[in-house]
Amino acid sequence: MHISTYTQFSLFEDLKTEWNPLLRRSYADSIFMTWEWCSTWWKAYQPGGLWVHAVQSERGELLAIIPLFIEQQRQERVARLIGCEDVTDYTDFIIDQDHVTPVFEALSDLLWKNQSLTFDRLELCNVPAHSLTYTHFAPFLKSKGFESAWVQNEVTPQIELNHDYEGYLEHNVDSKNRKEIKRKLRHAEGGEYDIRWYIVGAEHDLAQESLTFFDLMAKSNPSKAIFLSNPSHRQFFEKLIPIMSEVGWLQLTFLQVDGVSCATYFSFDYNRRIWIYNSGLDPTKYSALSPGILLTQYLIQWAIEHHYTVFDFLRGNEEYKYRMGGKDKIIYKLRAHLNPTHETLEDVKL
Repeated sequence: MHISTYTQFSLFEDLKTEWNPLLRRSYADSIFMTWEWCSTWWKAYQPGGLWVHAVQSERGELLAIIPLFIEQQRQERVARLIGCEDVTDYTDFIIDQDHVTPVFEALSDLLWKNQSLTFDRLELCNVPAHSLTYTHFAPFLKSKGFESAWVQNEVTPQIELNHDYEGYLEHNVDSKNRKEIKRKLRHAEGGEYDIRWYIVGAEHDLAQESLTFFDLMAKSNPSKAIFLSNPSHRQFFEKLIPIMSEVGWLQLTFLQVDGVSCATYFSFDYNRRIWIYNSGLDPTKYSALSPGILLTQYLIQWAIEHHYTVFDFLRGNEEYKYRMGGKDKIIYKLRAHLNPTHETLEDVKL
């Protein structure tokens, strides 16, 4: 194997054509590990120095991208995954599923050789429980003398979409919330109000729709207004929306009552899953109709009708996710550092 290390932004152009095809061959295929996401995130935040590794076979085939950067935290240099942690819900190594063991061996050796020279501690965040990084990587670190521990980072409630809409309500939502959802839908569709929802498409003005989204997002919660007041966050969202729209992964949706936009979701349509990334709501408009719940249900109905497999609410344990039928999936954080008293096999041989 050959490992190339990149420390300049040009790496994204160097690896662009191979990044997403490798991602699709990996166990880490999520919207958050795509070339589009990672390159846009880095442009917006740049929280340290890039330290990305591309692993190739002897024939030149790309087997892995290890998208790390080095962040200075007080007196420590911490090696972290691109995207970690604020606005990215899942992170991981990007490794061809047929070459996991040799890549883990090469990566643990690289980390051992660079610990203290390049970084003091390794920290991986938001790694899903199903990831081979979570289930298999720690023993390779241990063999090189690293002390490591996985801890629960957060939860990502999800709905498995394996039924029709009535089946979804029956199997995923408890009887109290099921009755409440049906009551709200009947009330909304009773004819008193003109209620419509739509997915932003080519026929819409994306720039104007984005402004409406930002407005509703800021109105929905003071913490979201503060979030958007951060120039880096706003820049990230403003750059991300047209990029995701261009490649066909953006799902920006609105619910209107009597022509007034009351609720919105900024989601992604990727890999036969709907990823509910952010939301907005004007609490002063038609609150008795629960426009946020209505839009959620319309989106779930749409996803079921179009044969999607998962409705992922992403990070956070907000109550509404469970009332809609979400079930927790766990994401983890790894902290690892080298034990200076450990003897590796190389030490013994010397």
